Amino acid sequence: MAFVIDASVAISMLLADERSEYAEIVLALAAEETAHVPLLWHSETRNALLMASRRGRIKPEDLSEFVRVLKELPVVTHSEQNQDLILSLAVDQGLTVYDATYLALAQTIDGALATLDRALARAAEQVGVPVVAGPAAPPAPTTRG
Repeated sequence: MAFVIDASVAISMLLADERSEYAEIVLALAAEETAHVPLLWHSETRNALLMASRRGRIKPEDLSEFVRVLKELPVVTHSEQNQDLILSLAVDQGLTVYDATYLALAQTIDGALATLDRALARAAEQVGVPVVAGPAAPPAPTTRG
């Protein structure tokens, strides 16, 4: 099963104060299945690490080591995406364009989405994109009848 890893999961793999069993499950899945990311993921994860450094959550001298770990993650980067689809998902699902980028990629590759973002997980379920399950995965939305 191909799947998309969003920045929330990648950062939780790296930062001790955000580490989760869910992130470990996704990391193990990435060793077995093809993990995909939009080009945006590279900037978003690095920005999160920079902010963590500026806020004293990680040492500035450790920043390059965290970036090295990110570079070693087995991911396929997609540099081109359907911007109309992204905007449509953002509008229809009440997401940011950034979050909709992950959802659009999951739809495009007909894969699942690994995220710790509850709103993004709900939007994925709404449009029929499976969310990678795990003990700390966002809860599935209730079905409306």
